[in-house]
Amino acid sequence: MRLGRIASPDGVAFVSVEGPPDDPDALVREIAEHPFGTPTFTGRQWPLAEVRLLAPILASKVVCIGKNYAAHAAEMGGEAPPDPVIFMEPKSRYWAKEEVALEPAGLPIGRARLVRAGSDATLVAWGPMVHRCLQVAAAAEEDGVSLGVLDLRCLVPLDEETLLASVAETGRAVVVHEAPRTAGFAAEVSARLMEGAFGSLKAPVQRVTGWDVPYPSGAVEQQYIPSVDRILLAVQRVLDY
Repeated sequence: MRLGRIASPDGVAFVSVEGPPDDPDALVREIAEHPFGTPTFTGRQWPLAEVRLLAPILASKVVCIGKNYAAHAAEMGGEAPPDPVIFMEPKSRYWAKEEVALEPAGLPIGRARLVRAGSDATLVAWGPMVHRCLQVAAAAEEDGVSLGVLDLRCLVPLDEETLLASVAETGRAVVVHEAPRTAGFAAEVSARLMEGAFGSLKAPVQRVTGWDVPYPSGAVEQQYIPSVDRILLAVQRVLDY
């Protein structure tokens, strides 16, 4: 398999080519890459709602990574998927520095990853909000609250088995994303939890999202996206229920 790329106004589109270089019948698979989310340092505004548009419509795979590409590629490993893949690339993780395993872990597309174990409640997130939820879990630990953090990684297909099992262990869930609240993907996650884990829930599922307003300029965008304090308030609501 060879990997090629073409530049586009909104990022870089990668394509994988399987077959000899001179084979006109070589199989070409597109792996689209699209930046989203904060910060808007580029001077352009990418809406935060692409996930809720792409996930239910495309008959492909939608991956929303929460780390830099080197760490993400090392985590996945394995063979390239047979279907087109859209990588939602969080701009806030452009500067992320992480340790990268030399051997791929082989966690395939379509599988969620439990980033941090906890016993009191589960924070469910994807993309850049995974890092934010880890900050929340660390802050809550200082007060004796144990929070698990589940990185969905892939929204299409959604790893419902891992999602339900993780939340069933704690009985409480807070779903976090940057996009607006109304019709956001957190609503879909919450519905799956209510349908599949209702008997295990000790409190209603909470959502912490962006506001239902036009996306603001870069000067005030930090007031728009979920903060550590806002997520902690939602955690307190599920614990007090």
